[in-house]
Amino acid sequence: MTGTMAQNHVTIDEHGIPRIAGTRFKVIHLAAAVRSGVESPHDLHQAYPQLTMAQICSALAYYYDHQAEMDSRINAEVDLASAERLAEPMSPGQTKLREMGLRP
Repeated sequence: MTGTMAQNHVTIDEHGIPRIAGTRFKVIHLAAAVRSGVESPHDLHQAYPQLTMAQICSALAYYYDHQAEMDSRINAEVDLASAERLAEPMSPGQTKLREMGLRP
């Protein structure tokens, strides 16, 4: 098909965040799924049936083209979530479990 070009399914929003065009999905969502063990575009399509295979493959191509940066962002988000979780006061149930030796 001379002269044709595949549609780009990834856009960069006003905050510099890569998103799947026409959706609320960030590319980082699919990247995190891949890092957590989702092994194929087909598996991602089963997990996110509202996305087309073309959108998924474009998002994966973007991720692999920018893997170091995307992995760094994912790691930063995980670290932030862990810090926030540790900073929250324990609930009465969590305190009871700790007293029983069932929670660190």
